Amino acid sequence: MAGSYQTNVIGSMQMTRAVAPAMRAQGGGAVVMISTMATINPSSARRLCGIEGALLIAAKYLAIELGPSNIRVNTARMGWMWGAPVQGYVEHTARTQGIPQKQIVDGIAANIPLRRVVTDDECAHAALFLVSDHASAITVRS
Repeated sequence: MAGSYQTNVIGSMQMTRAVAPAMRAQGGGAVVMISTMATINPSSARRLCGIEGALLIAAKYLAIELGPSNIRVNTARMGWMWGAPVQGYVEHTARTQGIPQKQIVDGIAANIPLRRVVTDDECAHAALFLVSDHASAITVRS
């Protein structure tokens, strides 16, 4: 858990602070931190709640600090993303419970408004939108 906090929260803050001078020099920029839905639905990932909550708070304070320099800070809470970690979870859970993988995926999707697990590419496109000029008015609200 301590390693996750160091990587997710401290690492994100340090990286943002490292690029801030260059962003200021160019007149602005955008930072997007990728988080989980644990800040909205804590029961789904209890061990991540504190870490992801801390990341969200860090993003809010960075947005306040960097906003006057035209640097936007956002956090994208993607939820379940159909990539290697989720595929591994589905395979392991289906195997240990002796049920089809589709049943696991359907159970996950039932709690997602789109009723499907989005792809890593879809999430990357959402993050790209947040760093683009099309999202120039969006930053974390304090």
